[in-house]
Formats: sequence, C-alpha cells, structure tokens
Amino acid sequence: MLPLLTLPYLSETEEDYLLRKLALPHGLRTILTTALVFQCATLVLSLWLVSSNQSSIGTLSSVAVDQVDAVAETVQHLMEARLSLSRANTRIVLFNKIPHEMVQHARMELTLANTSFDRFLTHTRVDEENHIRVQALKDVYSRYVEVLNQLVKYTGAGDVQWALAQPVQDIQEQLLLEQKNFIKYGNSISQTSLQSMGNRFKIYIAAAAVILLMVLATTFFLLYIIKKVDRK
Repeated sequence: MLPLLTLPYLSETEEDYLLRKLALPHGLRTILTTALVFQCATLVLSLWLVSSNQSSIGTLSSVAVDQVDAVAETVQHLMEARLSLSRANTRIVLFNKIPHEMVQHARMELTLANTSFDRFLTHTRVDEENHIRVQALKDVYSRYVEVLNQLVKYTGAGDVQWALAQPVQDIQEQLLLEQKNFIKYGNSISQTSLQSMGNRFKIYIAAAAVILLMVLATTFFLLYIIKKVDRK
C-alpha cells in the first residue's frame, strides 16, 4: 500500500474495503474511456474542418475578392485615361487648343492604374492557372500602358495625327478580353472553394453523427452488460 493512500485509524482490511467501494466500476470506466476517445476524435475532426475551411477562405479572398477587385480598378483607371485623351484630341481638332487639364487627368489615371495593378501583382499565386492568368494580364497591361503613354505624349504636344495612329483600340480589346477571362477564373475559384467548404461540412456532420451513434450504442451495450452481471 502506498503511503499517500494510507488512511489513519483504519485497519488494512477496512482500508481495502473502502477503496474498493470508492473505485469506479469496470463498466463505468469503459464508458468514460470510450466517451473520451470519441470526444478526441470529434475535436480532431473539428480542427481539420476549421483549418481546411480557413485555407479555402484564404484562396477565395485572394482571387475572387482581392485580385478581381484590383483588376477591375486598374481597368477603370485605364478607361478613364483613354476617355480623357479622346476628349482632349477632339478639342484639339475643334478648337486648335491643347486641353492640358485633360492630359494631366490622363496622367493621373495612369499613375493610379499602376498603383492598383502593382497591388494585383503582390497577391499570392494560388495555383498554376492563377499564375498563367496573371502573366497574361501583365503582358497586355504593359503594352496598353505603353500605348497610352505615347498617346499622352502626342496629345500633350498637340500632334493629333500621331496620337490617332496609335493602336489603342486593338490592345484595349485584348485587355478587356483578359479581364473577362480572369473574372471567369475568379468565379470558378469561388464556386470551387464554396463547394469544398460545403462538402467538408457535410463530412463533418456525417462523422459527428456516426460518433454520436457509436457513443450511444456503446453506452447502452455496456449498461446492458453491467445490468446482466448485476442480476447474476
């Protein structure tokens, strides 16, 4: 008998009898152990669900929200710059006067476009297709910005002929096409991420239901065995 478990004023026989009375029945210990194992399994399953959904939410936020929003903002600034330059060239033709405020507005819009596109490029690439889409947008963006800068240069100098000779429309259509493709890609990422989260949640519910049924079945079975033993 361990010293820490020794009870004063009791004989060894009385002490053994008291400890046996205080000890949990074998069946109850089995029930508690089984419940603890199933509780740990539920906890592990919960952690898996949370961590997996966190990854899906990160992907969803990076592509479907941040990248798509940055591309839309960039295209908006570029279209504003293109519109300002078109109006400036129209005024040069009609009034033979350079509208410097419109040219300056186009420069500001190009600066804002560069800022939003740089933000787009800083986001993490989530997969190979994302890398390909980003690279395609980067290529056509560089060409379009280069053409618009030339357009700003010629418009600011009042050279309408050279300004109108720039292949702005063709490259703009390519840019809008790549933007459309990227938005479709972002939508597919959204659907895939949401579907994955939904599937994992269904797995969690099913597994939790199975664990609950196993706990109940084990409990009732052990109670039945204990009751049967007590009768004997």
